[in-house]
Amino acid sequence: MLRVTSIILDIAKNRSFKGAANRISAGNIQIAEMIWIKHIQKSLPKDSLVRFRRLGVQTNSDGIITVGQRMQEWMKRTWNQTEFILLPTSHPFIKLIVASFHSEDHSGVDTTLAKLRSRYWIPGVRRIIKLVKKRCIICRKREKKIVGQQMGMLPIERLQPAPAFYYCAVDLFGPFMIRDTVKKRTHGKAYGVLFNCLTTRAVYVDLAEGYDTSSFIMTLRRFVTVRGYPRKMISDSGSQLVAAGKELQQVVHKWDWEPIKSFGECKGMDWVTTKSADAPWENGVSESLVKSVKKSLEVAIGTSVMTFSELQTVLFEVSNLLNERPIGTKKFGPNGRIIFVSK
Repeated sequence: MLRVTSIILDIAKNRSFKGAANRISAGNIQIAEMIWIKHIQKSLPKDSLVRFRRLGVQTNSDGIITVGQRMQEWMKRTWNQTEFILLPTSHPFIKLIVASFHSEDHSGVDTTLAKLRSRYWIPGVRRIIKLVKKRCIICRKREKKIVGQQMGMLPIERLQPAPAFYYCAVDLFGPFMIRDTVKKRTHGKAYGVLFNCLTTRAVYVDLAEGYDTSSFIMTLRRFVTVRGYPRKMISDSGSQLVAAGKELQQVVHKWDWEPIKSFGECKGMDWVTTKSADAPWENGVSESLVKSVKKSLEVAIGTSVMTFSELQTVLFEVSNLLNERPIGTKKFGPNGRIIFVSK
């Protein structure tokens, strides 16, 4: 709808239909959004100013009704903005907004709600998010009910407060088919590497361009450059350091583990290897996140064959989406809550 409105604005400005569909600009999109928001806010109840007075209702310089006047300092530090746009729940445009946010990664209700709350304040929007997710064909295909399992005791690394990526686990997944940047018909294989923080559940996903030890160490070097050296790195031993099939198990089995374990010793990083049978929680933490990465990749690229840099970029974007997922909530006031993310 915003794109169509943007095209109409461009036609009105240039008085020509020629090439209007190819001249969609960010400025026109923002103008179109403001036009629709002002139109939607006309359907707000007449008692909105009284009804939401505790939230600090005001009209900004653009003529948009917003909330948050009384909590600007808190909102600036928490949400990096000073106001939320107030929208009515019953307007049909709200379903389109919710569907747009939901279609980014087809995640859960809380994740979509967190994204909406970064810009809009829509009373009772959780019910609409549940309805959109229930009717989403992609979500209905992807989500399947599984048999429940009794969980084991959590280790101290999962419970003790610590900085992000202080205690880490690592797992591999793939392989992925990639194509050469010059010779388009030449294909190769790359392997996904997932590092996850055991305390905050934050993730860092990268791509190893080969199946040898040095390629994995290069990926590990990129990780510690961005996130710093962890105090402890936990992985399954040998061929069990995988979240996929036999091919990747055979690759990992040929690795020389001495340089991998010795990497980072001078920085105080302790590499601990365990067996899945002795510690199922460690493998489960990584495998559940690998499953989330694969679901996001399935939505983003499907069966497309990309170059190494393209696939690496997509994995970085998937990491960002996973780090925006809610890991906890805290009630704030009579009608709101603070949503914590691992980012």
